[in-house]
Amino acid sequence: QPVGSRDNTVKPAGAFPARVELPDAHGEPVRRFAAGLAAIWPEGVANCDARLGIAVSGGPDSIGLLLLAAAALPGRVLAATVDHGLRVDSAGEAAFVAKLCAALGIDHG
Repeated sequence: QPVGSRDNTVKPAGAFPARVELPDAHGEPVRRFAAGLAAIWPEGVANCDARLGIAVSGGPDSIGLLLLAAAALPGRVLAATVDHGLRVDSAGEAAFVAKLCAALGIDHG
């Protein structure tokens, strides 16, 4: 299954899907995300030059946030991951996020 598939599967650290798909930009989850974002950041959503920065750990919640944001604001999302080395899998998760961002064309640091 690709990341972002309808069954909400996220591959474990180190395993990278053959395909990476964003949620449907016109689907209900993306519309709800965009509406919520516009409610708390109206000046950013309205400004085509504004970029949204997201902290992405590699867990399912932050991956979901990244995919929704990328679908709602194409070309306007930046992602950051910090590997504090507190868990055994943290380096693999950070590498997974870097690969995912590269596949989606999202700046990542």
